[in-house]
Amino acid sequence: MATLAQIIERNRRHGGSPYLLFLEVGLPTGRTMRFARDPQSWVWPLTDAQVGDLAQPGDEVAFVLPEAGGLTFSVGDGDWSGSVALERAEGEAWFEVAVFHRRSEDTLQGQPAGSYRLVARSDFGGKVRAILGPETTRLWQAMNFEHEDWAEGEGARRGTLTLTVFNAGGVPQKYVEELEDWRKQHGRVSCKVRVLVVNTALLDDPEPTHELALVDLGISIPAPGDKVHFTLGTLNTMGRMVPRRRIMRDYCSWLRPDECPHVAACRHTATNCKLIDQTLDPGRFERFGGFPFIGKGALFG
Repeated sequence: MATLAQIIERNRRHGGSPYLLFLEVGLPTGRTMRFARDPQSWVWPLTDAQVGDLAQPGDEVAFVLPEAGGLTFSVGDGDWSGSVALERAEGEAWFEVAVFHRRSEDTLQGQPAGSYRLVARSDFGGKVRAILGPETTRLWQAMNFEHEDWAEGEGARRGTLTLTVFNAGGVPQKYVEELEDWRKQHGRVSCKVRVLVVNTALLDDPEPTHELALVDLGISIPAPGDKVHFTLGTLNTMGRMVPRRRIMRDYCSWLRPDECPHVAACRHTATNCKLIDQTLDPGRFERFGGFPFIGKGALFG
């Protein structure tokens, strides 16, 4: 972490450069959403990836993949037409891997080591940003999102921040649907969210100018599905149960799939466990996570 003196010096030198607002959502599925509030995508920190503009036929952005694995690419939005090709060198010739006619960003798995390039073809016109890098490239995809003011105190049980990400190309919705499918099997695990401010003159610096770490309190896609709402907040330490485990008569305390495979869909009551025992999993009630023989109330231990 930078010292106060380093922060002051950094701001003195680079304070006149534009700043970018990044949003990172770490899904419990293992995937990570990275969005940049900007008309074009960015790479940060700028390490091994190659970034450049294609402005006329023959322009290219080249990258050498040192070993077989994933190849991250981006052909951005903008006022351009025609086609951009992703090619791999084979001897003295170039082999066509893919051709793009509009914005496209992804990571191609299982690519052999070698030289790659994004090249503007003869029918290309306009200007577009092109990015090539390894699988580890942190690509922040161009995405319009807005945020409301931080709400706390009266009208908010605890501090919350609402972010609205516009569902351009269906990219955010794809991630959210994947998350909901995962939660049906594993239970509701919160996403870890970071809101970052990065100086465009310091893209090679892995430390942001400012960072806000949050967790998701709710994600929704209201009709007509053109935007995704993220309600964010901090960990509610005052509302955390200590100790973690409660011993109750009619309430099951199992929390993880390795304790009970039905935790995601179950209501955690003795009645619901009996229903699962009778319809889905005979003998399950014998492993009920509550204690029917104790009195009313809860024991903590």
